[in-house]
Amino acid sequence: MRYLLIFLLFVFRVSTVSAQEFDTHWISISQPDSLSHVWFRRTYLFNGRPRQAKITFATTGLVKIYVNECNVGTASFYPLRAQGDNLPVSITLDVSTYLRPDSNVIAAVYSPTYPEINRRQLSVSFYGIEDTGEPFCHYSDNSWLCRRANSAINPKGGEIIDRRFHHSTWKAAWFDAALWTSAVDFRGKKALPLKVFEYGYSAPKIKRVKTYEWFNTDNTGVVQEFYSAFRGYLRLTLRGARRGERINMGNIQYTCSGELDEQVYPLFNISSYSTIHINGDKYFKPSQITSLDAIEIGEEAYFDF
Repeated sequence: MRYLLIFLLFVFRVSTVSAQEFDTHWISISQPDSLSHVWFRRTYLFNGRPRQAKITFATTGLVKIYVNECNVGTASFYPLRAQGDNLPVSITLDVSTYLRPDSNVIAAVYSPTYPEINRRQLSVSFYGIEDTGEPFCHYSDNSWLCRRANSAINPKGGEIIDRRFHHSTWKAAWFDAALWTSAVDFRGKKALPLKVFEYGYSAPKIKRVKTYEWFNTDNTGVVQEFYSAFRGYLRLTLRGARRGERINMGNIQYTCSGELDEQVYPLFNISSYSTIHINGDKYFKPSQITSLDAIEIGEEAYFDF
């Protein structure tokens, strides 16, 4: 089985083709930078639930794709990139099971590949067969809305997350349109090679989760040792944290929302862990931590033959 998986990975890597950005429809926020995560969204109306639909997206960074608030696929995000790689990558996902018969919200959160500033942030083609049997196709353009998210890359290579501005409805049909602006169309003078995954792709996926509920403390916070080092991310569950309270968890800097229960975890950051030191500002108390999840991430192969 292991050798079959290696062979299939080889097949789809070889079958990956490079094109000169053919049929891409790039959009970006009006003033892109090298740190900010960006939310994108667009609502499409239908008379009846489409029989079949796919999304082909391209990006120069990392993205999570949502349809009607559902995270599309089982990957943690797309695509799997080497350090410093910011060339456009295109992936196709089947989204038929996520669709509704009336309004369908396509949304994405984008992370740049630091330190690059790129106006080729996202390209989306949403296409399929309507309930009537007629084909449909929609492209990303300036009818899409965008805004800076409540998270960003920090100078340590981790993430800054301000949960006071969570706006959990940003990918829902009904949302607060304040601070959202039209995305900007981008047509570059120079075409870049576009890596198109035709038959499959690899992406980061959760391999295993280990939960800790008892912790060692020192005079500054919590120290947790992981007896088996791993590569992935941490998810911290808090209870009774104060609004505006600041917590540091390795290279993750988090500002609390003040909700009774809240979770601290990065959107895109994957790091190596053997121990973790958790501390915070003067309001932080180790007793606020109810659990810590060590989430190991591995590479998963996805196929669509």
